[in-house]
Amino acid sequence: MGQATRGTGILLYVSLVERMVWVPGDQPIGGEARSGIWDKIRGTIVEGIRGGHPAQVFYESMADSGALLGEHFPRQTGDGHKLSSNLRIVD
Repeated sequence: MGQATRGTGILLYVSLVERMVWVPGDQPIGGEARSGIWDKIRGTIVEGIRGGHPAQVFYESMADSGALLGEHFPRQTGDGHKLSSNLRIVD
């Protein structure tokens, strides 16, 4: 995540084997996030997986993360995607 433009990377990490959901943000966005936002995003993912709607909750969680970035770090000229925005599934 340290390669994100202006330190604005957010990782949505889900391990079904470990039964774990982790939502860390790079240092700048992590420090700017209002209290409880990471817990809210994490809770959305957990409840959606339990409810059988994983695709929908990943979409919602990415939208919530994008809204947080837009609030604290609006796009600037020259901003680009240094990190992949793709879903990666590892077996």
